[in-house]
Amino acid sequence: VWEFSQLTIESLHHHKDVVHSYPYKLHGERLKTDTGTQNWINCMRERTYDVFKKYIDVKPSVLKETTDMFESNFGSKPVIGIHMRGTDKWINSKVEPLKYVDEIEIFIEKNPDGKIFLATDDPKFLVATKEKFPDLVAMDAMRQTGNVFFDDKVDKDRKTKDVLVDSLMLSFCSTLIKSWSSVSEFSVYFRMKHRKNK
Repeated sequence: VWEFSQLTIESLHHHKDVVHSYPYKLHGERLKTDTGTQNWINCMRERTYDVFKKYIDVKPSVLKETTDMFESNFGSKPVIGIHMRGTDKWINSKVEPLKYVDEIEIFIEKNPDGKIFLATDDPKFLVATKEKFPDLVAMDAMRQTGNVFFDDKVDKDRKTKDVLVDSLMLSFCSTLIKSWSSVSEFSVYFRMKHRKNK
């Protein structure tokens, strides 16, 4: 019997047979395989898709709420979704907001009526990106300078829903820019499941 707990969530990343949403390290070093290559990414996504399609679903009420939110903010305009993982990210390096600017500007140049959606756990990343792109849209999610996931004073249902909505919103975007992160990788899985032909 496998017990679902904070400890199993944290240790799951280090088991060699699980599907990984990003390259991970064992004893401080990345595994000596093709970890992180496009072949590795494709393999992980293929292995995930069958399980995801069969066992993972979003409550219809949450899916509808998120769809309505996306449509009210963006309509049918092209949208670039950006996920910036900050706070305590340590398995892979943080990607600072400035690193995303060129790709966002290329998207806006090609899509003058395009919109920007930003999902981030880091309030500093939100402020820095909004300074450069003041019209971007970001959900009113819980953000802290540390990882809200580990803060038991924060309502668990609220923080879980916030991250799910961000991931779903990213999955609806016409273009996605992301770093190594489970939240943005799950947006790829949601897109594969719910919007495969879009």
